[in-house]
Amino acid sequence: MQSNNELVKVEKSSHYLRYLLIIGILVISFSLSFMLRAQPLEYGFELNEFDPFFNYRATQFIVENGLPSYLEWHDDLSWHPHGRDVSATSQVMLHTTTAMLYQTFGMGSSLYDFTIIFPLVISSLTTVIIFALVRIIGGTTAGLLASLFFAVSPIIIMRGSIGWFKSEPLGLFFGLIAVYLLLSGIKSDKGKVSFAKIVGAGIVLACGLASWGGTQFFILPIGLFFLALPFLRKDNKFIIWTSVIFTSVFFLATGLYEKTGFAFISNLSGFFLIGCTVFLIACIIIRRIGKAQLRNSLALLGGAITAGIVIIFSGVITLGSFRYLNAANPLLITTDTLIDSVSEHATTTIDISFYLFSTLMVFAGLGAWLLFQKKVNRSLKIKGEMAAFALIIGFLGIYFSSAFVRLEVFGSISVIILSSIGISILISKILKEGHKPASAVTKISFLAIIVALLMVPMVYPEQVNWSNNNVGLPPTILNSGTQFNLSTNDWADSMQWVRENTPKDAVIASWWDYGYWISTLGERKTLADNATLLDWQIRKIAAMYMSTPDQAWQILTSDVETDVSSYYVTLPTDINQETRNSGDVYDLKQEKLDAFKYWKEDSSPEKIYDADKAEKYSTLFDYYESEVYAFPPVVTGLDADYIIINLAVEKLSEENILDLYLLNQKGGDETKSFWFMKIADLGIMDYYNPELSGYSGKFWNETLLGKLIPFTHILYVDPNNPDIQSEKYKRGYSSIYVLSLIHI
Repeated sequence: MQSNNELVKVEKSSHYLRYLLIIGILVISFSLSFMLRAQPLEYGFELNEFDPFFNYRATQFIVENGLPSYLEWHDDLSWHPHGRDVSATSQVMLHTTTAMLYQTFGMGSSLYDFTIIFPLVISSLTTVIIFALVRIIGGTTAGLLASLFFAVSPIIIMRGSIGWFKSEPLGLFFGLIAVYLLLSGIKSDKGKVSFAKIVGAGIVLACGLASWGGTQFFILPIGLFFLALPFLRKDNKFIIWTSVIFTSVFFLATGLYEKTGFAFISNLSGFFLIGCTVFLIACIIIRRIGKAQLRNSLALLGGAITAGIVIIFSGVITLGSFRYLNAANPLLITTDTLIDSVSEHATTTIDISFYLFSTLMVFAGLGAWLLFQKKVNRSLKIKGEMAAFALIIGFLGIYFSSAFVRLEVFGSISVIILSSIGISILISKILKEGHKPASAVTKISFLAIIVALLMVPMVYPEQVNWSNNNVGLPPTILNSGTQFNLSTNDWADSMQWVRENTPKDAVIASWWDYGYWISTLGERKTLADNATLLDWQIRKIAAMYMSTPDQAWQILTSDVETDVSSYYVTLPTDINQETRNSGDVYDLKQEKLDAFKYWKEDSSPEKIYDADKAEKYSTLFDYYESEVYAFPPVVTGLDADYIIINLAVEKLSEENILDLYLLNQKGGDETKSFWFMKIADLGIMDYYNPELSGYSGKFWNETLLGKLIPFTHILYVDPNNPDIQSEKYKRGYSSIYVLSLIHI
């Protein structure tokens, strides 16, 4: 009896030690995550990038005015003269969640400081969430490894550091919780407990979607998982009510948010999830009443895929924006220069992927291969449906991440899941090898190799590795969005000047990058911002910068009848007459064609038609468009009062009679001018020298941007030998500038 008691004590003690070890590793993961994401603190306590400033302002609005007012808020500081319906065009859950948490846990801190620390805490807490998720799939060891990998993942650190008050941290937090609850509910199969988890999964996933549009990524593997479930589980009744409840709750919950709403059902992702759920039900019914179960199921799947393709191409459902279509088809190429100008949409390369994933790519491949081995899964008690989900989300994430850089976040999630499971299985196999004396040395050697391979990305390359990739990156507001690793108060001081020296109803023209800074810090109306709601308005701004001062003045202040007509080739898309006053964009081309039809058929004497002018145009429509058609009020002048430009100029350290400067394309508007030209459909080589290393006379003399830049070119210098100078451009030489007064 005593021996039995001792055995019980030993077993309890081992359990306690195991739990303490798990808690200890999770504490390490959280701490490591917190430390790496807090590295930008060396530059100061600030919001980072552009979007966080709008998110802060929106959260502040809730705190000061309440949720009902927020849901009705039409922001007049954004997209002048149209404004912005915030709840219909932004991540409502990010703002409401943060406001609620601040009111509960703010403890006297300022809201600004709270929003700076918020992504740091949420991202670090997600290390625990991904542990729970991967543990459900591949066991405790895999979960702990996933937690550690998440803590040090470079791309996730970049999008979850201190000050990164954007959608990704909270979206990932909700998305991973939703997947965990769904898988846990399916795996446990414990009646009321499973029901609660499935309902919770649907609600949390809807919250994730209202926090970040990228949460749609989790919908796709869930849908494919539903397609596979009838072939992996025999408890048909359970998986039917599981899928139906999850899908129903999810769509009902999305209906609570204006931006997602019930319109999400007609979206490609919504249609896909519904289709997969219907297939699951139909497949189970067919398998229960038919004899050739597998053949009939595969035939149904083929029919479902065919029907889905037909429905998609019929135009019944909304396909979504280019970035989502590009994720589905990485080979898709856009001709939209505005999309191309966004750095996040840059194409992923092998070099980028290797840096972000390093040796984990090898272990991820190993994990995928091992999960395909039924024998391995059985020996480690990994259920078939769990292995299937890991493979689905693994391959989908890697596939999507090949489209453009921003989606590497999903690639990282996939690599983390597969590699942690792969390493866990490998360690398990190594430790279960024979008990010969020599085997201990072998085991230790293998484990040492694994640890060494995992440590490689933390220390190599020396300059930029996983342990210091967040070092030397000041918040964007402190380096003015340039490539200089410096900290200045230029924008803060400028916005203070704007607040104190301009009328409260003043309208500020700038490139869209700076819109949120101006509206939040400067508290003034802007023409465009990072929401990029009105493409055509951004194109007008680009055209304005590259126009002569007189033409730019017309674009900024005049109505379209006196504007520069050539700049309206790529104007508005998708607007209807009923919503014109709300600031929505409409289909100008179709409206123009409809108006032309009525004009052409008009036989009244009041009809405007000048035969002499009409002869100068190749078609009657060209005449009508240029001479007769009156543009609607929505495309009138931009009504701006001030213009702000942002320059990245490097001052030479050498002592000279005059201070000398370089404009070396370091990320200011002098760099963005390349995209201004492309977006405005202008000939780039007209404004640059042959090597694109300096500007031509046309840029300086015939564009508003050139006139606004307070620097004058004086000579060219050989960068390898500053004593060798030239008054004329020579290949490889750098252009030298001096500060000058602006004359427009």
